[in-house]
Amino acid sequence: MSRFRTHGRGRSNEEWRSNEPQCIPGGYIVPRRLEAALKEKWPNQYVVEMRSNEYRVRAPGKLTDEEISTCYSYGY
Repeated sequence: MSRFRTHGRGRSNEEWRSNEPQCIPGGYIVPRRLEAALKEKWPNQYVVEMRSNEYRVRAPGKLTDEEISTCYSYGY
């Protein structure tokens, strides 16, 4: 996953961009799994930033703890 990725550019549905970011600790996260979870839930409406080993996700909603747990690999 790139350091900063934006998906979705429709003008009418961009209110989510002003949502508080969901902060996910970056240790042991597999970036491709995180991206897959976001694409599955919000196909074209999310922004991801990586800052200080933390992923900051802005989307129309938040990933659940269960969805986030699928993004971890302790051997990664």
